[in-house]
Amino acid sequence: MTVCLHGWIMNSNLFNSLEEAAVQSLLTLNSTSKKSLSADRLWIMNYFALFAKDFDFGFKNLYGDSLYNSALFATRQQLIKNCIKFLLLKELIERDITSIHLRYQITDRGKNLCRKFNSDFSLDYIRITKTIDEKISSLSDKELIYLIQNSTINKE
Repeated sequence: MTVCLHGWIMNSNLFNSLEEAAVQSLLTLNSTSKKSLSADRLWIMNYFALFAKDFDFGFKNLYGDSLYNSALFATRQQLIKNCIKFLLLKELIERDITSIHLRYQITDRGKNLCRKFNSDFSLDYIRITKTIDEKISSLSDKELIYLIQNSTINKE
């Protein structure tokens, strides 16, 4: 079964799908204080938002509590990279041509789409992402990856 969401044809099982991760990526780009984000920063912020409680960024994990949350670490990275391609093709994000590094920013079309997402999950995701953005702004992408890896090792 498929459903249509704002012109996107989507699978009925949205959990952990390309479409769900694309929406989360848009919400992240729309919620950050930075003009643009690297692909690494985008997937790191997404991972932190989904498992905010595990990293002391929020009071709950949006994907629930499990010993296996760290299993999504590597797969989430690839999924978000695929989302970037999808969002570029849909013209919802674009390359930040003012940056010397490869970074992405949300387009006006992407911002307009974000305004349509008002579920409890979306609102929680936005709130948590803004908190994360404030708390990690001074850290490099490498430091954030280390934080995730260290947290994953400490859980095992």
